Amino acid sequence: MPFILIRSFKHGVKVFDIRGKVIDLRYVLSHGNKYQQGKLGEYAEMIGLKAKYNGYNGGDAVKLWEANNLSELREYVLNDVQITFGVYQRLKDVGLL
Repeated sequence: MPFILIRSFKHGVKVFDIRGKVIDLRYVLSHGNKYQQGKLGEYAEMIGLKAKYNGYNGGDAVKLWEANNLSELREYVLNDVQITFGVYQRLKDVGLL
């Protein structure tokens, strides 16, 4: 979230107040252990979702943007959102959310 807030401030992009509305899925899955290891793709694979990141990670999003590689960036972000929703939905289905 800090990354999004700072970038929104830098580029003058309006943000919505989401305080109290954000869920850290890793925090839920680790039962509050903020040092717990685990990546979104690993959790996705654990429940049968295919993570297709084409070798990219979150840090590459800025590089893709700066290189004006918007089609790859769009694909990465869309896949990330779909995987995040899948993990979120599983947490809801099993009663952890």
